[in-house]
Amino acid sequence: MSDPNSKKAKLPGFIALVILTLASALWTFWGTAEMYFEGWGNPFPAPLMYLIPAAVFLILTILVLTWSRLGGWLIVILSSVFTIWWWRLAIGRGALSFRWILSTFPLSGILILVGVLFILEGRRLGRHRLEGWEVQPRWWQRNLRYLIGIGTPLLVLIGVTIYYLPILMGRVDDGDRGARFIEGNGVNLIWAPAGPGWNWK
Repeated sequence: MSDPNSKKAKLPGFIALVILTLASALWTFWGTAEMYFEGWGNPFPAPLMYLIPAAVFLILTILVLTWSRLGGWLIVILSSVFTIWWWRLAIGRGALSFRWILSTFPLSGILILVGVLFILEGRRLGRHRLEGWEVQPRWWQRNLRYLIGIGTPLLVLIGVTIYYLPILMGRVDDGDRGARFIEGNGVNLIWAPAGPGWNWK
């Protein structure tokens, strides 16, 4: 039986944590930026809907870091259901192709792989507990995975907020939703109001 403390045994869990952390950070960046721009002017709590994908990834991260096997299986199931739903949607639109599958794989199928890697990590941790759990002396060492998986998206949220919130606070809403003449950067535009053919989606 391989050593559960070896670098090779820890590799699946490390790869899974890195991928999930990157996904969480990207969704946090997108959601926070969209909350400040697309969500601006909407009554609270409507702008918070842009943070839903980031919140889902954060919850999944907490689950897999606390219960790796359970969280891994949950990610596999949710990702499989989402992938099937997305592919059926593409088939209905006549858009399913090998190129489309490859381009959307990072948003769907790759999470199935992440779930499998966390299941392997759960098995490693189970063997590690059976052989005697070594408690790390320092707090940050004991909680390093949590600091990476949860701390990274939170730092992204704080960074985006520090950058964009002052811009948002400088905006003025005069309530006029009609056609507007906008002049700037050498361009003159008429900002169209809502009307026939307007699609808010």
